[in-house]
Amino acid sequence: AAADGEVISFNLPGGINVSMTSVGVFYPDGTGMQRAGIKIDKIVKPTVVGIKAGRDELLERALEIIREKS
Repeated sequence: AAADGEVISFNLPGGINVSMTSVGVFYPDGTGMQRAGIKIDKIVKPTVVGIKAGRDELLERALEIIREKS
């Protein structure tokens, strides 16, 4: 769960199943993603107006960013 890269699974003696990532995953600048958390480069906070309107302002902003990059 929440792994990046290829996940492999294998069984150990005693019926123990093990899963782990087997490939390193990196950001475009070369820094590793695994065991480092997500790089936050945009901070978006919901507003009272948006909450009252039932809007998901964080998702809306994420979609705007994606569309800007396309």
